[in-house]
Amino acid sequence: MYRILIDARRKVNSGIGRVTQWLVDNLGQNWPKEHEIWYLATQDSAANYRFYNNNIIYTESRPFSLDELYTIPILLCTNNINLYINPQFNSSPFHITPTINIIHDFWALIKPDWLPTSEDLQERFTLENTDIIYNMGNWLNDDLAKIIFTDFGYAEWRKATSSNLPMAKYVWSHYAATVLLSSHICLISPDTLNTFKKIFKRQSNITMILNGTSERWSQLERKKGKHFLCLSKLEKRKNLYGLLNAYVGYANNSAEPVPLIIAGDPGYHEYAKGVRHRISELKSSGYNIDFKPSVSDEVIMELYSEAIALIYPSHFEGFGLPPIEAMFAGVPVVASKTGLMCEDIGHFATLFESHDEQALTKIMQNLTDNCEPYERLATLAKVNIGKVIDNEQITLEWCKVIENVLNRNKM
Repeated sequence: MYRILIDARRKVNSGIGRVTQWLVDNLGQNWPKEHEIWYLATQDSAANYRFYNNNIIYTESRPFSLDELYTIPILLCTNNINLYINPQFNSSPFHITPTINIIHDFWALIKPDWLPTSEDLQERFTLENTDIIYNMGNWLNDDLAKIIFTDFGYAEWRKATSSNLPMAKYVWSHYAATVLLSSHICLISPDTLNTFKKIFKRQSNITMILNGTSERWSQLERKKGKHFLCLSKLEKRKNLYGLLNAYVGYANNSAEPVPLIIAGDPGYHEYAKGVRHRISELKSSGYNIDFKPSVSDEVIMELYSEAIALIYPSHFEGFGLPPIEAMFAGVPVVASKTGLMCEDIGHFATLFESHDEQALTKIMQNLTDNCEPYERLATLAKVNIGKVIDNEQITLEWCKVIENVLNRNKM
């Protein structure tokens, strides 16, 4: 019998949390009964996930904390875990248990100016201190970098860390440790796979597997559209100032502007504070904009049901879950050209360049004036999206990866 541990310490209503819940739902119910699925959780996260048994290992070590570098490897060994599934990029250099990591994107490497401050990281993950940033950042030296990175990746690492920014050194070190030490790496889109191969030398035991999506979205009953909806964490790459500017342009030229609702994780404090302040300013000036923090799936269902369209203006995505969820729900999607929207699936959405606020303004006006063409596209998306995001096939691919890792590491 094998013990397989899924790390479920991230907030369930975050992007990584939603991916984790999908793994819990689909692996927990489809994995052979002779093996055991276990869950790693904090007291807070365990209260929000839907687990299918009581095989929970509790820890007070939070993601991105200094002590998790040491305590998680020890916890895996002492609990006789045969395989650890970590649905994010961070990795301890001290892992000896076979590990599968998911890498969702590379924005932290490509755009270091979008990184939060160390203080923001500390507040978001309730860390006692920021020692992790300096300790982990100093783990990656020049000799290791030459082993891990391609010539292109090495040059990018040198450029990103030459300014001696602690956060840049920190994220490059975490990615490097993951690439060097994971038994297997899952990448969630063709673009993410291509970027990985461009930066890292590793070519074996890597697989591209699309993220699965909860079937609950396809069961949604739509009501009369009342608002534009944006589901997004409040962070720089999500382009929320661009969205607000586009909405102001739309509202200024519309006799009866449709409200805008932004819902999601508050994200990192400093940027989030600025966005929320801007929303308050606009509301005071008469613009009908609202922010709903950390909403549950039930609230999201209700928001989708009354959405004229989902608007997703990100500068960069590795995948982009909300547009896929909206397509399953039959909600028109307006999205920037990033993530899976750059693939064939983008034909089922109305696309724009993330920096083109005027184009987004015009799309909002068109939706208000005549939503019928957008509804037809949404119907087409709902009929076809399951052929691309096939939960059964994605589950089989995950089971195959897990079986291969377990077979390679038989004692």
